[in-house]
Amino acid sequence: MSRTAVCTITTVLVLAALTAAALAGTGTAVGDTLPTITASDPDGNTVNITAAGKPMVLNFWRLGCPYCHEEMPDLMQFAADYRQTVDFYSIDVTDNGNDVRNYFNQYGFSFDNTVLLNGDMSVWRLFRSQGVPLTVVADRNGIVRHRVIGALTYAELENYVADADQY
Repeated sequence: MSRTAVCTITTVLVLAALTAAALAGTGTAVGDTLPTITASDPDGNTVNITAAGKPMVLNFWRLGCPYCHEEMPDLMQFAADYRQTVDFYSIDVTDNGNDVRNYFNQYGFSFDNTVLLNGDMSVWRLFRSQGVPLTVVADRNGIVRHRVIGALTYAELENYVADADQY
């Protein structure tokens, strides 16, 4: 192999390693301000999410994820119970509106303006999670206070939000 080929291969490998290292970060982390978030509702309407003076929960999930399905009843109940005091968004990262609507209807979950779609995963990538479900809890100023990968219970989410509400 020529010296030029070795240098080229080495350069490509170094650039790939640097890119992988940059992408392996946590993205939006605890203590960061939430980025501007734009997603769509199941009907295709654009929804902009911004801090609105109360705690916010962003839950990223997808159909076919057993842990997402496991936590969904608790999350939907939490969203209904805390509708007046917490902004809650359930964001599907891979599926289309009809599939999500059918899933919610099949399992009797509430289907309202808290359910959003991000099929191109652009919002989810802002958080650079290694998987779903990912739940992000921010305080009333939009500062991320908790970031949890894995299924949550109602009580766990309630505790995270109560903690975030102290700021």
